[in-house]
Amino acid sequence: MFTVLRRETKDIFYSKTKTGREVNSAGGQGTLHVLVQVCESMADQQICKRETTALLKL
Repeated sequence: MFTVLRRETKDIFYSKTKTGREVNSAGGQGTLHVLVQVCESMADQQICKRETTALLKL
């Protein structure tokens, strides 16, 4: 995923929510940023909840 994002921008970083959850981000145009959450599988309900909660908390 990093390589795909790197082709589009050099501005790749991660953010943390107030509770310490990490969300990967890539810079866009101006103040627009793309939030990207990467995991191997979302099949497990606990993993799905963990990954989507982090996005919703930003």
